[in-house]
Amino acid sequence: MPLPAFQSLNFDIDKYINPFIPASRLCRLPKPVSRFLGYRDEPRQRIGNIVNWLWSFVGAFCGTALIAGVCKSSAIIQSHAPPVIIGSFVRFPSAMLRQGAAAILEYHTIESPLAQPRNLVLGHLLAALVGIGITKLFALLPEARFEDLRWLAGALAVGTSSVVMGATQTVHPPAGATALLAATSPEITALGWYLLALVLLGSTLMLVSACIINNIHRRFPIYWWTPVDLSDNHNGKATSGIETVAQAEKEEQFSDAGSRRVSRVNTREGMHFEREHEITITAKHITIPDWLEVNDWERNVLEILRERLKIELDPKSEWTEPTGRHSEATAVSSDEEKAEPPVGIL
Repeated sequence: MPLPAFQSLNFDIDKYINPFIPASRLCRLPKPVSRFLGYRDEPRQRIGNIVNWLWSFVGAFCGTALIAGVCKSSAIIQSHAPPVIIGSFVRFPSAMLRQGAAAILEYHTIESPLAQPRNLVLGHLLAALVGIGITKLFALLPEARFEDLRWLAGALAVGTSSVVMGATQTVHPPAGATALLAATSPEITALGWYLLALVLLGSTLMLVSACIINNIHRRFPIYWWTPVDLSDNHNGKATSGIETVAQAEKEEQFSDAGSRRVSRVNTREGMHFEREHEITITAKHITIPDWLEVNDWERNVLEILRERLKIELDPKSEWTEPTGRHSEATAVSSDEEKAEPPVGIL
């Protein structure tokens, strides 16, 4: 059996981790509690971008102020003279960039896969771990030589943390600054492994404030671990709802309902031609062309759109097929109309 080309190799850590992750139980919590944890059992209220800007201002201000206030009022933390990355916003202004970048993600682009809790907390934690580890290895050199090579340690820390976050699907761009400063800033280097606790504290405080502020008029997080429906793990199904056209058509041979698409053409050749150039998203499935390769970020975006279709679908309303969708489209029975969720075509 020929080995795949190097450029086509893929690694999905969730394939090995998700079977051990329990499905969400937020629906069992009291509604006031589950709401501020991102759960919705009704269609989301639409808001304009001006309201989004206002809430992003409130969130960014409150989140950064909360972290600074907690750390400045803690005698234990202040005894380690923490830099602005966690504590004071005056002494070391260069680290404000990391905190500000995280605030924009967590309070403005709250639907981005890069802003979800897994990426926020684990991204910073892993980046700090990589930065500290690499810095300590360089610190084994003579002190003068180490100071001369801090730039190299910083570059290596950022590059390595990028690989680690990518492999663990915890990419969080501001975490790159965490790894960089752990190697290049003498004040942060002096914290040593204590930086891990400070980074975890800062990320947790930002996550708590984001859950409160972002759920007043909006919804956050979109997911806690993965956009994939983990309930399928207990049914022996695949952990991802994304499949290719070839896979979908193979399943259709064993399905009485035929194509998952509500609108379908009379001939199989016509149906295949129509579908091989489309991305189909329903509340249960995502179908992509066989030739289309999607990366982890694109996969998460598709899963988020599928989740939004599932959550915002009003169970009391009956969705009907729009007229004039395709000149050769066949009629769908009333039973199929009720069972089939809305379809999004990209």
